Amino acid sequence: MLKKIDCIIIGAKKAGTTSLKNYLMQHPDIISHNTMEFNFFLWDYEFEKTYEKMFNHYFNVSNNENSKKTILAKSATLYCNEKAIKRIHNHNPDCKLIFVLRNPTDRVYSDFCFNKKNGRAGNENINELIVDIKSKNYKTQMFTRYVCIGLYVKYLITIYKYFPRENVLLIKFEDLVSNSAKVLDMVFHFLELETVDNINYNKIHNKTTVPKYPIIAKFHNNLRNRSNIIRRFLPFRLYKCISAFLSDFNRSKKKFNDLDRKHRKILLNYYRPYNKELEKMTGIDFSHWEI
Repeated sequence: MLKKIDCIIIGAKKAGTTSLKNYLMQHPDIISHNTMEFNFFLWDYEFEKTYEKMFNHYFNVSNNENSKKTILAKSATLYCNEKAIKRIHNHNPDCKLIFVLRNPTDRVYSDFCFNKKNGRAGNENINELIVDIKSKNYKTQMFTRYVCIGLYVKYLITIYKYFPRENVLLIKFEDLVSNSAKVLDMVFHFLELETVDNINYNKIHNKTTVPKYPIIAKFHNNLRNRSNIIRRFLPFRLYKCISAFLSDFNRSKKKFNDLDRKHRKILLNYYRPYNKELEKMTGIDFSHWEI
């Protein structure tokens, strides 16, 4: 019988989840997928193909091997989707969830730059988003894409409908960055695994930098579209190799400019009441997010 998912990193997007997954994969008793995301619970067209088929698609392990290991998955926007959370519960009500929380203001701008890097943002301008917030126009595409997914308290309420709090591990992004080893020890304890000391934390995964060539970023983004005729005829593993090559080739060492201080203040003010509610719900101090 195919083993169920034991633990899933559910978010947040641009909060170090890719690095966390890759660090955890170095534990000898953890098995995960080599792709960046496991979207079975999130995407309807994958969910309809059955768990067995999609598990074999993502995980390259035998039944004998995976039955003895902790099966870890990652889907960085899953926390925003109640239907996906419910699917996880139906799949395995004992599943453990890991939720990395990043200052939502920083997360917004990092996500925006990430989409610019990958050719997904098109002609979007961060000024438009600030205008939406100042005018309380909360139904725009940009607001939904970037701002809404930082309302962590709203999504935690939904998560706790399906899973007990002891099954949900909350990690501060700042802690993951400043003391990765301590965070990993906490995760191993959460997963009831022995601590290991030989984890390599040197590489930062999925780092956002300005693309060398915007036209390649645009082509790469079009290739990701499932309706793209080139992708449709490429074997999945070959597509992933090409995608990884394009991403690495087009990555420069140049960073995006920092978020304008006035824009930052507007975002901080918007998120402040939600962050206060998050503190009350979790008992975690997020006052450092006010800076």
